[in-house]
Amino acid sequence: MERLPTPNAPAHVPAPTNKDGVEGFAFRRALKVDVCLEPQDISRLATGSCTSLVLIVVVVLLLIFRKRISLFSNKSSYYSDDHPKPGDGVLNVKQFIKTYRSTLLTNYSYKDVKKMTNGFKEKLGAGGYGSVYKGKFPDGCLVAVKMLDKSNEYYISHNFINEVSTIGRIHHVNVINLLGFCCDGSTQALIYEYMPNGSLGDLLSREKANVSLGLVKFLEIAQRVSHAIEYLHNGCELRILHFDIKPENVVLHKDFSPKISDFGLAKMHSRNKSVVTMTGAGGTIGYIAPEIFLRHLGNPSHKSDVYSYGMLLLKMACG
Repeated sequence: MERLPTPNAPAHVPAPTNKDGVEGFAFRRALKVDVCLEPQDISRLATGSCTSLVLIVVVVLLLIFRKRISLFSNKSSYYSDDHPKPGDGVLNVKQFIKTYRSTLLTNYSYKDVKKMTNGFKEKLGAGGYGSVYKGKFPDGCLVAVKMLDKSNEYYISHNFINEVSTIGRIHHVNVINLLGFCCDGSTQALIYEYMPNGSLGDLLSREKANVSLGLVKFLEIAQRVSHAIEYLHNGCELRILHFDIKPENVVLHKDFSPKISDFGLAKMHSRNKSVVTMTGAGGTIGYIAPEIFLRHLGNPSHKSDVYSYGMLLLKMACG
């Protein structure tokens, strides 16, 4: 007489073969039937689990890194004891002008600025700190007037003081000239020499720019930028660290002679110091040196500008 199986006893199902694959195994587990695992099956499952775990870890690390990087946008900045503190705003700017009046450039009124720009008629561009307009001095000299945004008094005041205290008192053929400024009530503006060919960033955004301009001229631009950085680091009474070297901050004269501009994040310190202390971070993603936002890598120094310059060269080479 044939023996009937016990109702509660699970039916025996052969272990999955290579032909069945992992899908067959998963299907049998879904049916809640016993599966006899062979060594190759365990190996495949272990490999799949490890791969999934690695992917999860990578995603988590990317999210953490993205959150950290999001703190450093173009408007981010850093401050030290010798710079204005939050809440000081325009008062710090006025105190700065009063203290260094004898060494500063011409302070124009808002009325003067409005007249030289013909009522802010021709806008050249806009950045993180304000808009730039084309203007003209009474003697016919063309200028670029940056009207600083009033939305964040602290950032703008810091930017204003940095610009005036650095390029306002130095002169180099490859550093833009600051010709004057305006601090009239809540209005703050910076007046630069006019650069007819825009920025290196504008040039690189054009298709086949290196072909139309020529590789020799590109090499000349790179060399002159390096000369300007070397001057800022070693040619001034105080070492000037730019901390925002990028194509958009290299402007081009009529003969495509480059000049470093935008010293809003710059920091000055004694030349006998090799590093600087920072309480925050600032710069542009893709050009900012890692040690500026990852402090365990070391302290920011003049080498941070060298890193940014290297990224600029990479952009020039690869477009």
